[in-house]
Amino acid sequence: MRAIDKFSLRLRSLFRRKEVEAELEDELRFHLDQLANEMVSAGVPPNEARQAALRSMGNVTQFQEECRDMRRVKLWEDCLRDIGYAWRSWTRTPFFSLSVILILAVGIGVNCAVFTVVRSVVLSRLPYPNADQLDHRSLNIYTMMISSILYFQRNTTGAALISSKYW
Repeated sequence: MRAIDKFSLRLRSLFRRKEVEAELEDELRFHLDQLANEMVSAGVPPNEARQAALRSMGNVTQFQEECRDMRRVKLWEDCLRDIGYAWRSWTRTPFFSLSVILILAVGIGVNCAVFTVVRSVVLSRLPYPNADQLDHRSLNIYTMMISSILYFQRNTTGAALISSKYW
C-alpha cells in the first residue's frame, strides 16, 4: 500500500471515526455471519452455529482493538484527548494555570540568559586574531605580590628598596 493511501486512511480514521467504526462493525458482523452460514450449511442448527462462530472467532472486542491499533491513529487520539483534558483543567483553575505559565516562562528566560552568557564567555573563541595561539596564565594573589615586589626592586632605589625587602 502506498504511503499516500496509508496517510489518507489514517486521516479518515482520525476525523471520521464514527464512519470507520461503523464499517469495522459491519465487516466483523459479515465475517461472523459467513462463518455461521458455513456451519448451518454443514448441518448445525442456526442458534448453535452462531454460538460456535462466536467461539471460533475469539474475543471480538480484542479483535476490534487490534484493528484500531493497526490504523496507528491511537497516538493522535490520545494526544487530542490529553489536550482537551488539559484545556478543561486550565479553564477550571485559571490562577494556578497562569502561575504555572509564568513560572515556565521565567525559567525558560533565565535558562536562555545563562546559556547565552556561558556561550559567550566559555564556549566561544576570543575576538582576537589567532586566538588559539594565546596562552592562559593564572595568577593568584601571591604571584602578583611577588611580581610587584620584583618590579619595585628593579625600578626603585633607596627606601623603597629597603621596605620591599622586608615586606
